[in-house]
Amino acid sequence: MEKEWIVPDTEQTKRMKQYAVSDVYLNSGELLKLLSTKELHSLVVKIKKGKVKASKLKFGKDEITTEERFLENLDKYISHIRNNYYIDNVEQLLTIEESLTNKYSKILLCKEDMNTSNHQMESIEKYSVGFIRMYLYNFYSNVLLFSKLYEDNIYTKKLKKDLSNYDFNNDEDIYEIEKKFTKICYLRKNNIYNCFIPINEIEKKNYDFYATQIEWCLSDYYSLNWNTRFSFNYRDNYYIGENGSTLLFNILNKENDKYTIEFGIQNPSFSSKIDNFIMTETEFNKLLDRFKKCYHSKEDKKETFEKIDFLDSAVKFLFWKDRFNYELVEIEFHFDRSTEYFNVSLERDDIKRFINLLENAIKNI
Repeated sequence: MEKEWIVPDTEQTKRMKQYAVSDVYLNSGELLKLLSTKELHSLVVKIKKGKVKASKLKFGKDEITTEERFLENLDKYISHIRNNYYIDNVEQLLTIEESLTNKYSKILLCKEDMNTSNHQMESIEKYSVGFIRMYLYNFYSNVLLFSKLYEDNIYTKKLKKDLSNYDFNNDEDIYEIEKKFTKICYLRKNNIYNCFIPINEIEKKNYDFYATQIEWCLSDYYSLNWNTRFSFNYRDNYYIGENGSTLLFNILNKENDKYTIEFGIQNPSFSSKIDNFIMTETEFNKLLDRFKKCYHSKEDKKETFEKIDFLDSAVKFLFWKDRFNYELVEIEFHFDRSTEYFNVSLERDDIKRFINLLENAIKNI
């Protein structure tokens, strides 16, 4: 089915685009793009005119229009997806667009302000579960349908069986369902858009293609043993980071100028370690020196990026600095030495912890 991606502005969307460029929204660029789509046009016409309570700290006033509240909800929805589903940015926005027409998108029309509500925790919970259902509904529904229609699609049927333990409309169960889908998305990272297309937009003659796409994405997920956890003992060199990930770095052996390293990452969503990661002494020293330079560079308002990889492709390090001198280190863990990897981000405190991890590892040889 061909889609009409960009549609002319109405008086309402023109007005909402003016609201959207305000600095109170974190995702102004995405809001502007979505306000040009047929999907969002069909949703914003349902906004009932009026005023609602707002956070004066955020908006500079006690009341805002219902259109501004809608944009605030959509902005928070986009942030939720960005923070929990690590996929290609272009595909991410497309999957958000596809979710705008399903029955759970009504959460965006909610008038409650989670910041000023008398029942703040209940309000936050309402939005959280609403955002999850809205985003996952299309993918979830496609899995249920194609698992029935295609007997040979073993991974789709396996996910359907796993999901049968949960109720999509139960507020506790939806978090467990999200855990599975975030892992699936994380492993695939791109080429996942077709899984999120609403079934009513797929012509029956194309079912084979979309069923195969879902089966392909799920094969990555089920090829890993997610239940394999590893434990730590007092001799291990590790730390627990700000994001809940535990990083393990043991130097097991040194032969000539080469270190044999046990490296692992474990958190509630992922667990894997290898005991044959090889680094030369020169590579190790270069990495340690680069870490020590973090937050000691000049405030030159320039964005920088540096990638450090090794002869052994299992682990890579990416060093970022923005123009405000904020620094971030990303670790790519290619746990099976393929193009698939798990990513962990280190901010200031975790960068310091990782420096200590490296220094302790070399002491323990």
